[in-house]
Amino acid sequence: MKCFNCGMFLLLIIMIYGCDSQKDSRKNGIQQIGFKVDPALLEAPYQDSTLGIVFSPPKGCSRMPKDIVIEVKDQFKTLNTISAPFAIEPHQIFLNEENHFACILSKLPVLANSDSSVYIYQQAIRDSTDEKQVKQTSFLHNGLLIHQSLIINPIMIQFKLIIPQSESNSFQIDYVIPKSIYADYIEVIESSIGSIKKQ
Repeated sequence: MKCFNCGMFLLLIIMIYGCDSQKDSRKNGIQQIGFKVDPALLEAPYQDSTLGIVFSPPKGCSRMPKDIVIEVKDQFKTLNTISAPFAIEPHQIFLNEENHFACILSKLPVLANSDSSVYIYQQAIRDSTDEKQVKQTSFLHNGLLIHQSLIINPIMIQFKLIIPQSESNSFQIDYVIPKSIYADYIEVIESSIGSIKKQ
């Protein structure tokens, strides 16, 4: 895949499935979830010191060159000023080009660590797609409150994980995979989610 096409493919992925989130309160019976992590299904851990997290992307999803990430980020600067309710700043992109399976780490600098901010972001995802295609849940994992939206359409499946943090360091991780191969990658995605932790 050429660099330009790669950048446009990733931009379209996030544009199509826009935004999401849930609730920031630990008082409402949110459960601690444990994941079975199989290191054989994962790439080497990736650390983001700005966001203060570390996680391992799915096996076969290669880290994109810096110029690709910059290209996508620049395109989002335009998108963010036009229509997005919350700015999205891609930090790193991991892509299995053969299978069109992507894992994207993005900063959400405007998303506050508050119930109201998260609610608005959650509403945005419901408004942007058929609610029947969205399943949302919240859970605690490795000391992080994670709000997950599972978005299903006839072509693609997306796991969108929103992690609100203080000091403008909220972030999201998107796993986007063709529906036709999703069943083969369930354990891979679960292992990657299970690897997410504070740095």
